Amino acid sequence: MTDPIQRPHLSPLQDDPQEQYQAVSALAVASLIVGLLSSVALFGPHWWFVPGIGILLAIGALAKIAARTPELIGRKAAVVGLLLSVWFVGSAMGYHLTRESLLDREASRAALDWFGLLAHRKPHMAYQLTQPLASRRPLSDALWELYRNVPEQGDKLKKYVTASPIETLLALGTDATVRYCGTLSRWHQDNEDGRNQIFAVTYDDPKEGKTTFFIGVSMQREANPVANRLNWTVVGCRGGVTPPWLANGDPLKECDLCAP
Repeated sequence: MTDPIQRPHLSPLQDDPQEQYQAVSALAVASLIVGLLSSVALFGPHWWFVPGIGILLAIGALAKIAARTPELIGRKAAVVGLLLSVWFVGSAMGYHLTRESLLDREASRAALDWFGLLAHRKPHMAYQLTQPLASRRPLSDALWELYRNVPEQGDKLKKYVTASPIETLLALGTDATVRYCGTLSRWHQDNEDGRNQIFAVTYDDPKEGKTTFFIGVSMQREANPVANRLNWTVVGCRGGVTPPWLANGDPLKECDLCAP
């Protein structure tokens, strides 16, 4: 008797793990796109929110992919998007802080030049530093001829030298020491940058000894397309200013900021 025909055992097809459907994380794709767009952060702080969104999207994508592996993929895209967003926002912040620091220093040096002219009793030159760059005249003693021969200009100079604190600075002359203390505020509009800065003026009073008072100076930087260079204008000054650290009862801060 012959053996019955042996039929192969048929079993249901097993799913191949490699053939499972894997979805790409939409968050990962979005984070990569926003990461590429994060280069706009280099144009100014008002664009820093773009890489911020990219960082949040990338973190959300990585968390979601980790929770749904292996059905959800896109980790590499999320990582690249995260790195791009972090790099652009870091570069933008570094550039911004460096630029602001350099402008602070540039403005304070221009203001100290103005103080120096007053200390050496050259108000005719100091006054020119308060004029717009386009109408500013060369700084020289020839300016006296302008103020003598043009009554309108002479009246402006007389008004300038009798104003406070200009009159006080002229009277103190080189007996006073002027030191930069800090920048109180900054602004940027169109092609112009501005700084509100504070300076300490110290002199020896015959009765009270060494005395210090503070002057606030507003500086503005103008772009000059003709000469292709930058310059600063003294757009305002006022005496009787109380530094924030003194107003907050921290006299030690004065020594820290105003050290020679």
